Amino acid sequence: MTGRFLGLGIRKYQRSAVEHHAAFMALAGSEQIASPFAIAVLRATLERLKPTRVLEIGSGIGTMTYILTSFGCEVHEVEDNVFCRAALRQNLPGEWAVRLSPGLGYLHHLIVVDGDQIRPNVALGILCRGGWILVEGNRRTWRAGL
Repeated sequence: MTGRFLGLGIRKYQRSAVEHHAAFMALAGSEQIASPFAIAVLRATLERLKPTRVLEIGSGIGTMTYILTSFGCEVHEVEDNVFCRAALRQNLPGEWAVRLSPGLGYLHHLIVVDGDQIRPNVALGILCRGGWILVEGNRRTWRAGL
């Protein structure tokens, strides 16, 4: 699924996405972070949908979480890697970290998938009517499950 497919104008987010990606690449644990393209798509998605509650599956060290919390979203995150969970909290400014909660939470306007910690059918059960799921990367299991 691409930004063009979604009808999103991601061009205006490309430069800031590259800068954001570079900043997170300099951090420990950055081997598997989201691409600049995925970051630009997320920013365009947030601008278009203006979600307030988001579930992030596979939050890693916080590359996408940083954007979600800076946008003002209440974020529930699911991450099973102990190092990533600690790094995630460290990589967010304190005033944004208060918008972050571990676990599935309740109904969400947007679900950002960057991991396999939850199956698609579970996520669909906690997605608001009219909500969106943004699958980052090449996650065949997720795409097949939707």
